[in-house]
Amino acid sequence: MVFQDGALFPHLTVAANLAFGRPRPGRAEELLEMVGLGARGRAYPHELSGGERQRVALARALAPDPDVVLLDEPFAALDEGLRAGLRDEVASVLRAAGASALLVTHNQQEALSLADVVAVMRDGRVEQAGAPEAVYDRPANRWVAEFLGDADAVPGTAAGGVVDSALGRFPAAGHAGAVELLLRPERVAIAAAGDGVAARIVRRTYHGSDQLVWVELPGGSRLRSRAPGLPRWEVGEAVHVRVTGEPIVLPTTTG
Repeated sequence: MVFQDGALFPHLTVAANLAFGRPRPGRAEELLEMVGLGARGRAYPHELSGGERQRVALARALAPDPDVVLLDEPFAALDEGLRAGLRDEVASVLRAAGASALLVTHNQQEALSLADVVAVMRDGRVEQAGAPEAVYDRPANRWVAEFLGDADAVPGTAAGGVVDSALGRFPAAGHAGAVELLLRPERVAIAAAGDGVAARIVRRTYHGSDQLVWVELPGGSRLRSRAPGLPRWEVGEAVHVRVTGEPIVLPTTTG
């Protein structure tokens, strides 16, 4: 098991921490090389960086050759820049070791980027399980959709396998009556002119490489669009909005 804070034995060296579970001969040295710490066997935990301590904790968990490793919020104590790099390292080490892992996390990016199968839980119950792409692009309900990322709802009416909405007509197989179109910001494209529905920009936040732009449709519905950092969109500017790909169609939420 890999804990949130590593939970290394502070009075033992890195090598001794790995030997605690009595691995087979040479296994500790092999794992230290695998996690890129082959020269740190004689160091103590307080002499390591946060990322190094987590790598040692992972190596210690793998030392007895377990069938399954449990990772309990293993990156939560690290800053965001270190987390991203260490996530990739941990995934590579686990694949090289041939070990299955159960990752417990509240970070959606970690779950989607690391897992082969994602299980979304709510109040102790699994709401949906499947491949990361499946649960993100085809959520079972609105709660799952919004838990995994930004999503805005536009009302629509479905009949004959098609839904009519303020954004146009879209496939809606298996639905009838009042529905909601849930749209991820990356699926909403804006342009000064061209195809799409007329809208007005009501808010903008700039993030450097990209920008999040809020637009209001004629009927009052508001959507977010995640667009490149340029061109700069101004509040009040008239634009055209179109959906790229198919929106998520779900029965209208009540209550």
